[in-house]
Amino acid sequence: MTDGPWHEHDDDTEAGTGGLDDIEAREALGLPEVMTPLRLPGTAELARAARDSALLASAREVALWTGAGKVMTEEYDLAPADVPAAAQLLGIGLAPGATELVDVPELHQVWNLALCAALIHVDDEGRAVPGETLELWPDGTDDDVLDV
Repeated sequence: MTDGPWHEHDDDTEAGTGGLDDIEAREALGLPEVMTPLRLPGTAELARAARDSALLASAREVALWTGAGKVMTEEYDLAPADVPAAAQLLGIGLAPGATELVDVPELHQVWNLALCAALIHVDDEGRAVPGETLELWPDGTDDDVLDV
């Protein structure tokens, strides 16, 4: 058996019993037998599009705002006391009673992106500090920007 859930001899499905072998994806999706060529953008164009990302720009802004040591929760979320200020920084409205990062989905998404893209790093004391990619975004080389 090979890795992954799509192997044709997966133990969970048998041919002829409604498993993956019985699905004709091309026909089901109405796709032609031969697909037309696709032009992929070059590195410079992809990097330019990435630099234009409002979500990444917001993640960078939050990372800069954290400075050197915003307190984080055990789950690496922004501390409740800092949620209103972070939301205000990004122009995100807060619902009445919203105190946790999960109460503000748009801010939560930005925060998670900043962590995942290493714009924010967690230090040994559990505080948010500028991450290793913060200096690369958005002014690094095209390859650096695409890596972020």
